[in-house]
Amino acid sequence: MRFHRRSNKMTIPLAVVAGMVPLAIGTWQHGQFNGWTGSGDTAMDYFVRSLTGFSPNAAGYGGSTFNIRNMKHGALPIVVGMIAHKVAGRIGINGALARAGIPFIRI
Repeated sequence: MRFHRRSNKMTIPLAVVAGMVPLAIGTWQHGQFNGWTGSGDTAMDYFVRSLTGFSPNAAGYGGSTFNIRNMKHGALPIVVGMIAHKVAGRIGINGALARAGIPFIRI
């Protein structure tokens, strides 16, 4: 049976954070050009659409519609980042970074 020594240090998983960058940039741009809330294609609509795939204010449809392409700047990069973080942990990259004394950063 393996025993792992847990560290109380905080680490930042770069792959997951990198997956959140397209969502943050797109939300910011929509907020600057289309407004943060209200009617039309606002920042909040973009944020919800990017994470869930549903368009909350679909024009002409009278309700929300789902499209997997809506998630290409939100949920999909975050999930890919989580998978990359898990794989990096399995093959030992994160342990090597910790042993090298690099603070805070993990893949």
